[in-house]
Amino acid sequence: MTVSAGRITLWGVEVFVATAEEQSLTAAAQRLGTSAATISQQLTNLETAIGTTLLNRQERPVTLTPAGLMFLRRANAILNEADQARAELAM
Repeated sequence: MTVSAGRITLWGVEVFVATAEEQSLTAAAQRLGTSAATISQQLTNLETAIGTTLLNRQERPVTLTPAGLMFLRRANAILNEADQARAELAM
């Protein structure tokens, strides 16, 4: 799947939130049932789409940049809306 500039995917948002919460690409990969390489690629795709760096991946534990802190609030809102949409459609 090719990612276009400016295109944010729900999967990318989920990966970002998991990484931010776990503070580790490896832990996020375990949580989401995928590989650390997949997590890294999704984060790169998301950062490219947004046009800024969201995470300091060279730090241990991984930390959020100022833009990452701002985006995390929106990302959680996006995931909550998606969950609510799924629940409403399941009724």
